[in-house]
Amino acid sequence: MPNSSPFASRSISVSFVSSQSGHSSKHRSAVSRERRLRTRRSSTTREAAMNDRLKDRIAIVTGSDSGIGQAIAEAFAAEGADVVVTYLDDRQGADETRGRIETAGRRAEVIRVDQREPLEVDRLFRETRNTLGIPYILVNNAAVGGVGGQWSTRRRKTGTGF
Repeated sequence: MPNSSPFASRSISVSFVSSQSGHSSKHRSAVSRERRLRTRRSSTTREAAMNDRLKDRIAIVTGSDSGIGQAIAEAFAAEGADVVVTYLDDRQGADETRGRIETAGRRAEVIRVDQREPLEVDRLFRETRNTLGIPYILVNNAAVGGVGGQWSTRRRKTGTGF
């Protein structure tokens, strides 16, 4: 009984055309090799373009002296951004992040900031503008270590948790 699927005739005809193409296996192999090379070249071009997605952009990554903030700062540098590294207490970690950014060929600035203080945040943006330029990206990653550290400090100062 004949197959009534609309794909059956296409499969047969593609198979038929393919087998009747008259090309030698040597020719098909050369075509296949060229396709692989073309794919590899476009992949390399795509990777190069991806490494420049943030080319010459300026990013501020708070809390980039360790952990996730440090990883974000490094990733931005790998994508072409210049990065401002901020820290509260860990100057050594901030300097390590700076070294990794500079190893990636980008500029880095280390600034100590207590984000709980509005004047220090103003200073952060002023120093960034003066040293690297106007920031394009802000990643607010800073946190205070320990259970409830920032909450209790704020509560004592203002009488609220906010």
